[in-house]
Amino acid sequence: MTVETAARTSARDRASAPDPAGSRREPDPAPPQNPVGKVVRDVLFNVEHASRLPPGVPWRKLGFQLQLMRNPVATLVDCHRRFGGVFTVPAGPQLMVMVTAPEAIREIQVDKADAFNWRGGAFGEMSALLGLGILTSDGELHDRARRLMDPAFHRARMEEHLALIFAEAAAAVDALEPGAAVDVNAWARDLTMRIAMRALVGFDESQEATAALAAEHFETALAAFGGNFGRLLRGPGSAWHAMQKSKKVLEKIVADHIAVTRARPEPGADLVSILVETTFDDGSSYTDEEIASQVMTLLFAGHDTTSSTLAFLMYELARNSTIQDGVRAQIREIAGRRAPGTPLHLGFGDLMGSIPRLSTSIDETLRLYPPVWIGARQAARDVTIGGHRIPAGTPVNYLPWITHHLPELWDDPESFRPDRFTPENRATIPQGAYVPFGGGARICLGQRFGLTVSHAVAATLLGRFRMETTPDTRLKVANTPTLTPVGGLMLRPTQVP
Repeated sequence: MTVETAARTSARDRASAPDPAGSRREPDPAPPQNPVGKVVRDVLFNVEHASRLPPGVPWRKLGFQLQLMRNPVATLVDCHRRFGGVFTVPAGPQLMVMVTAPEAIREIQVDKADAFNWRGGAFGEMSALLGLGILTSDGELHDRARRLMDPAFHRARMEEHLALIFAEAAAAVDALEPGAAVDVNAWARDLTMRIAMRALVGFDESQEATAALAAEHFETALAAFGGNFGRLLRGPGSAWHAMQKSKKVLEKIVADHIAVTRARPEPGADLVSILVETTFDDGSSYTDEEIASQVMTLLFAGHDTTSSTLAFLMYELARNSTIQDGVRAQIREIAGRRAPGTPLHLGFGDLMGSIPRLSTSIDETLRLYPPVWIGARQAARDVTIGGHRIPAGTPVNYLPWITHHLPELWDDPESFRPDRFTPENRATIPQGAYVPFGGGARICLGQRFGLTVSHAVAATLLGRFRMETTPDTRLKVANTPTLTPVGGLMLRPTQVP
């Protein structure tokens, strides 16, 4: 039995395990998509529960929301200082409980995880784009999908993907023009989408234009989920309206690929093939619509967070040339000098374990710019977090972006210092203080895939080029819904002998 066949068999066995009859088909309660209804619901909740929520900023204080939009990190770090690690703030028309204390974050992720659901939280509306996939479902629907797809992210599968990842990275790096500025975020976005489509979903190398189209439309669609007031707009010209148009393009791409996968005479090892082949105990199988929801989620999660991490990493290394030179020296020590047109050839262990300066630089990038910047939840029942009683129905968000910038946890938190993550220093980090991929049962399923791609692309790029800032380099960060540079992030690749 090959490794690929073993992965498929393992996934199929997990999928057919006994479970409550009909549980696979039971939909989670969908968050309201009507913006007027949502505002009314939020205001009524505020009136009823404001006095029972943890201390914080009054919900009628609109000036605070302007501060929050202009500088979210400084504003929320100040709230942490004033109110403690569990506090309440207005976000749009809604009062939300924000959690920044590491011990309280662990309560949400692990100790009291059963007291929260995802779909009622701040990003539950993403089901309008992604459908009912692994990210946007709760309970048995989420757990079954996770069991089914988990083998595809084991180390053995990452080993199998490496040749493809290195080949795509080499082609993208070799296409850069030395000395010419490039929007590194757009470059990384298109590259990571190609990798995700081929490695996870089973597209072939001839579909480069399709990957670029998908990356472009995901960027447009995801913009609809940023901001607290803009998300309420639905008419022509709104980000929500643009999302609906881009969604149709993405759905067509996905539907065509599912049809191609079903028509193949021999099953593949990619996740779409696994979903197509799965048969449940009652004899049923996934519908095309259900598979499409999972594929949309895989494409979103498989490229969006990784491309942002790579862009932020290159930005920080460009501003810290000594650190960058040290990373490059280790890359060349383990991988040698790569000839243009030839991919790197490193095993998983060497890539992830033998270039520690690259690994700690990625870790520090994830501290400064955690792609999963918010763990959005809703209290499913009355629960106590960090000593504060929180009523059922309350939006509760833990905030890695803020926790990663707290001065009592991180010395000089705004500085890029990869040595924070040497083995001896990492051992001193409190549980819950560093959670760039979430934690507990809902920790990011694709964490290993994202880190593998980040290491492989960075090693390929930095082994050949020195990344430098330009007079046009400007970093503007948007949290829509993951942290990402917006408006272009211009850097200059300079050939290194």
